[in-house]
Amino acid sequence: MIECAITINGERTMFSTSLKINPNVWNAAKQRVKGKTQETQIINASLQAIHNKLYEKALKLTPKGLFITARRVNKPMQFYNKSLKNLSFGV
Repeated sequence: MIECAITINGERTMFSTSLKINPNVWNAAKQRVKGKTQETQIINASLQAIHNKLYEKALKLTPKGLFITARRVNKPMQFYNKSLKNLSFGV
């Protein structure tokens, strides 16, 4: 299972992406799955979408004058992850 950790100003929160992979194909430096298969491309695209949503949420908090915290950024991801639960590959 791929876990996502968010750390902002020393505050850390984690959530499960619900994406399952073989740990041997994980590229820790790139934070992506190694390989060129269709399944790998789908998982990496899902990880990029999660990254984009987190970044978008952080950007939306700033103009509202809200202090950006890991929990505030993570909160919308709980709903997004439900749509990823059915993705499981043995890459």
